[in-house]
Amino acid sequence: MRRLHGFILVFIVIILGYALPANAEGWGDAYGIGTRAVGMGGAYCAVADDHMAAYYNMAGLGQIQKNIIALEFEYVKPRIDVQSVATGEDIKVYNADGSIRSDPTNGMAGDGLDFYAPVLGFVLNLNGALDPLINPLASKYNPNFRLPRINVGGVISLTENLDNILRTRFHPPDEPHFISYGDIVNNAMIKIGFGVEAIEKLLYLGAGVNCLPNGEGTLYAYNYRFSDNNRFAMQGNLRVNMMYSPQFGILVTPLNRKLKLGYSYRGHSEINFNRLDIAATIELGQMFSLPLAGEIYTSYNPDMHTFGVSYKMFDSLLIDCDLVLKKWGDFDYSEAEMGVFTEPYRDMYGMTGIIPNGPEFDDTVDIHLGAELKLDEHFTIRAGYQYRPTPVPNQSGKITNYIDMDQNIFSLGGSYHIGRPDIELLGAMRYFMFDNFTVDKTGVASVTWGEADFNQQQSYKVSGDAYMVSAGVKYTF
Repeated sequence: MRRLHGFILVFIVIILGYALPANAEGWGDAYGIGTRAVGMGGAYCAVADDHMAAYYNMAGLGQIQKNIIALEFEYVKPRIDVQSVATGEDIKVYNADGSIRSDPTNGMAGDGLDFYAPVLGFVLNLNGALDPLINPLASKYNPNFRLPRINVGGVISLTENLDNILRTRFHPPDEPHFISYGDIVNNAMIKIGFGVEAIEKLLYLGAGVNCLPNGEGTLYAYNYRFSDNNRFAMQGNLRVNMMYSPQFGILVTPLNRKLKLGYSYRGHSEINFNRLDIAATIELGQMFSLPLAGEIYTSYNPDMHTFGVSYKMFDSLLIDCDLVLKKWGDFDYSEAEMGVFTEPYRDMYGMTGIIPNGPEFDDTVDIHLGAELKLDEHFTIRAGYQYRPTPVPNQSGKITNYIDMDQNIFSLGGSYHIGRPDIELLGAMRYFMFDNFTVDKTGVASVTWGEADFNQQQSYKVSGDAYMVSAGVKYTF
C-alpha cells in the first residue's frame, strides 16, 4: 500500500509540473465538471464529498475519510448558428490576414465549438504522515490532543490537445464571439487545495488556489519577401509568471450530517499578456522595419459566491440546491481594446457603447437543483436542473458583439459501485436549451469586423442547443 501511495504522489507531481505553465479557468463553469456533479445539475457545494470538492467547495475535502483517485472524460457538442438577418447565411468575419471564417462557430483556430478533455481528480489524507510527527509532541501538553483530519485534493484538466494549452486568442469586442463557448474557454485548468475537519462531524473549512500564468514579452518577424518564394520568419520571447486565484469554503453538517450547509468563494481569473511588442522587418527592394504592438487577451471568469444546502432522506435519497452569484459586473476591456476604440474614433465613425461605459455586463445568479437516489448497494441514479442567465446585455445598437444566451440545462446520470477493490463507474449527460435572440445592428459601424476598416455591421440572429456526455472511474482506498 505504501508503494501505491508513493506512485500516486509521484504521478500527481509529474502532472502538475507538466500542466502548470499554461492554465485558465472557464470551461468548468460553462459546461459543468465532474460526472457525479454534472448528473446532479451542478448542485454540489453542500455535497462535496469526493475529489470534485476541490472545484465546488474546498471545505468538503475535510469530510472525506479515505484516499481517492479518479479519471474522467468530458465531451460537449454545441449546435449553434449565428446567421445574418439579411441573407440567412452564416455571418462572415475577415481576419487580419484576409482569410474568412464563419465566426464565432468556427473559432479563431477554425476547429469549431466541440470540446473534449480528460480530468484527473485526487484526494489524499495527510494524517498518516503528520500524526506520528505532531501527536506525540502535542500530547506532552495536552494528552487528549489529536490532529484533526486534513486532506489535500485537486482537479486537473489539460483539454483536448497540447497545442490548445499554449495557444492564445484575441477577440476584439466588435468582432462577434462567444463568452462561454468555443476556444475562448477551451483552456487547461488546475485547482488544488486542502480541507480540515475543524469540529468533528460538524464544521469543515477549506482553502486553495486556481493557478494562472501571466507575462509579457517581445515577438519579432523578419526576412519577409514579396515574391513567388515568400519567406516569413519569426522569433520572440515571452516571460510567463504564475498567478493564483484564491478559493475557500465552509461546510456545516448538523442533524447527524443529514443536513449540510455550504458556502464557497472562487476568485476571478483572467489571462492578460500586457503589451506584447512586435517588430517586423520586410524586404521589398530595400529593408525597412514595421514596429507593431498589441495585447493577447484570453479568458475571464468572475468572482463567484456559491450558497448550497443538501438533505439526505431515508438514507437513500439526497436532494440539494445551489445559488451561484457571479460578479460579471466587474468585467472590463483590456488596455489594447481601449487603445483601439478611443474617443476620436467614436466621434469620427459614430460608434457607441465602447467607452466610457464599458461592456456593462450584469451580475447573475445561477440556480442549481439536484437529486440522487441509491437503488441498492451497487446502482445509483441522479437528475438535475440548472438555470443559467446570461450576463450580456442586449447588443443591439452597440459596437460590441459579445454573444451569450439564457440557458435551461437538464441532467441525468448514474453509477455502478464495485467493492473490493472499491471502484465506482460513473456516467452523465446534459442537454443545454438556449434562448434564441436577434441583434439589430442597423447603422452601427465597426473597426475590425468586415472586408475594410470601419465597415457597417450586420444584424444577426443566434439559435441552437448543446449536448454533453461525461464518464469516469473513481478508485477509493
